[in-house]
Amino acid sequence: MSRSSWCLRSPSTGRFPAREASSQAFEERFLFLLLLLRQPRLRMIYVTSMPIKPSIVEYYLALLPGVIPSHAMARLTLGVGRRLVTTAA
Repeated sequence: MSRSSWCLRSPSTGRFPAREASSQAFEERFLFLLLLLRQPRLRMIYVTSMPIKPSIVEYYLALLPGVIPSHAMARLTLGVGRRLVTTAA
């Protein structure tokens, strides 16, 4: 049985650039949820308001005990705003 998890961004403020920067930092703090990908049948969709650097995502996936990061990456879909980007190669 396959399981899915969604991680959605907070609403964009649009008019307040300072809030958008703090919103991005807030979203990056929730990357700890990527650790759920240690469950082999879990697929995750993570949606943020701004792109997250691939090196940051790779760092979190490298923390998964007993999981090959590329296998976890294949089960992760990243989204920016309304656009979804599949990370599988």
